[in-house]
Amino acid sequence: MNKLESDPGKDYYTGALAAGMTALIWAVQAIILKLAVVSVSPSLVVWFRFVFAFFVILLFSLMSDKKETLRILRRPPPKAILAGLFLGLNYYGFIKGLELTTPSNAQIGIQLGPFGLALFGIFHFKEKLNNLQKSGLILTPVGLVLFFKDQLGNFLYNEQALIAGYIWILFAAATWIAYSVLQKILGQTLKNSLVLMVVYLTAGLLFTPLTTPPQLLDWTPLIWTMMLILGGTTLLSYGFLAFSLSKTPASVVSMIITVNPLLTIFIMTNISAENSWGLLPERIQGLGNAGALFVVAGVILSVYRPRKKLL
Repeated sequence: MNKLESDPGKDYYTGALAAGMTALIWAVQAIILKLAVVSVSPSLVVWFRFVFAFFVILLFSLMSDKKETLRILRRPPPKAILAGLFLGLNYYGFIKGLELTTPSNAQIGIQLGPFGLALFGIFHFKEKLNNLQKSGLILTPVGLVLFFKDQLGNFLYNEQALIAGYIWILFAAATWIAYSVLQKILGQTLKNSLVLMVVYLTAGLLFTPLTTPPQLLDWTPLIWTMMLILGGTTLLSYGFLAFSLSKTPASVVSMIITVNPLLTIFIMTNISAENSWGLLPERIQGLGNAGALFVVAGVILSVYRPRKKLL
């Protein structure tokens, strides 16, 4: 009898805790990104995160399986390269949207990613929906409309910036869907760590022409701290996510990590109340809060796959 069979409860809750850590990291990460783009260009932020993540995962891969690591670097799978391009564009689209809006707006808008992935499964794989999932597909767009309407009336910048920011977030969500589909295909035949290594390398190379690495010499200790945190969270979040998926049903993991926008809103509300870190206060009224709850609830329901009962 293996460990999972002898103590399923412990593994289940350990996986759920790891998923919760992923949600918390993503919630805080959006706020740090907002602070970082004040001093560092979006392309340089994205480049640094991928280069940092690549070298760390390269080191661990060489230590665990040097022969396989060198083999995949010499002949990287075309789908992994394509996945790297899509993930790179996803990161850039998200940070551009974040630059133009706020962490809460970006986190709510990016939920179109898992929502769109659910739609892709329905139309491409002809997946059947239960009543809860059908409700989720209705709640999510309704919530987005309510949240967007609230922000149009309360946004502290200008409406053009808000609209442009949402367009970038929509682009980020679309490229994330493409990446996720490719990652799912590649994960069936290759180790996730090797796939991510090629993905990070490709994305880093994609943004190399747009960056000026010598600028790193001008960074202050505070900027270096923020950038190293962002590089570390790039690895940690996906590490926790992979661990949680190995211990806990994917439907449960999806529900937990989808809560991260609400965590961002909660953190931003408290930060803004104190006017800390130079961040402008979030202006989310009752309509916007209701919309945020609808979005999160809708995505949770749309990705939920109930476990079949054993007879």
